[in-house]
Amino acid sequence: MRAAGVKTILLVEDEVLIAQAEALTIEQFGYNVILANTGEQGVQIALNDQSVSLILMDVDLGKGIDGSEAARLILAKRTLPILFLTSHAERETVEKVRGIPCYGYLLKNSGDCLLQSSLEMAFALWETHAKLENALTDRQRTEQQLQGERDLLRTVIDTIPDEIAVKDHERRFVLANPSCVDALGKTSAHEVLGKRDEDLIPAKFAEISAREEEQVLATGDAVLNREGQASVDPVTGAIRRALLHTKSRIRYDNGLSTGLVVINRDITKRMQAETAMKDARELSESIVNTVREPLLVLDAASKVVSASRSF
Repeated sequence: MRAAGVKTILLVEDEVLIAQAEALTIEQFGYNVILANTGEQGVQIALNDQSVSLILMDVDLGKGIDGSEAARLILAKRTLPILFLTSHAERETVEKVRGIPCYGYLLKNSGDCLLQSSLEMAFALWETHAKLENALTDRQRTEQQLQGERDLLRTVIDTIPDEIAVKDHERRFVLANPSCVDALGKTSAHEVLGKRDEDLIPAKFAEISAREEEQVLATGDAVLNREGQASVDPVTGAIRRALLHTKSRIRYDNGLSTGLVVINRDITKRMQAETAMKDARELSESIVNTVREPLLVLDAASKVVSASRSF
């Protein structure tokens, strides 16, 4: 009967008397022991009995598959520490198990003390290996999660219509989304990265932007939804481009500044519409004021919108 909470060793040994003697010795070390007299039986037990914690595998198992082949079949489907037993110390025996992950080789009749030490060392190495594997798995999982978050963030940045850029502490572009690249008249982010506004936009606007960003970097006070100076057609006076921009400093938890985020929202259509409405209203008032007879302009609710001077 197996003792609960005790590690179980699968002993694969084809010589019955030797197997029983070794099993008795191993049980005296404080382990449970399961015996298998063939390689095939050892494979079956190892793959179906989850209580097995370690395999003590004889290399030479007589008829059927040998210990090296049995170990390969087991490790192909289950990860377990294997300690090989052999009656021979020749290189041929070692070569037979070369390339198989194992936790040592032990000559039969080496003595109970060496057997016990070998088992303890194999378990210690296995537990250390398992901890390293778990740590590596946790790290990989964390890295995958972080990469997924980066990919999601980059997808959002690249698909929203706002112009988004990240600049370093010297105001050089280190990130520019497609909307930003397009607004700067470029076809690729590579034409933008590493440059400043002075290299990309008219000097008048670049100077305004530089003063604003240097103040944000120096004070940490963000600029939120500020209307920038509009670009106007010098002949017609029509608005070519108008922006609403936000600029915020990027800081680590220790307070060190690494640069700033710039978000521009194109409000050209809105500004053009507001200008058109203003022009239409001024034209309407001008027409009303030229009429000699008294004249009222009412809205849909019959409220007075405008009245001529002669009214």
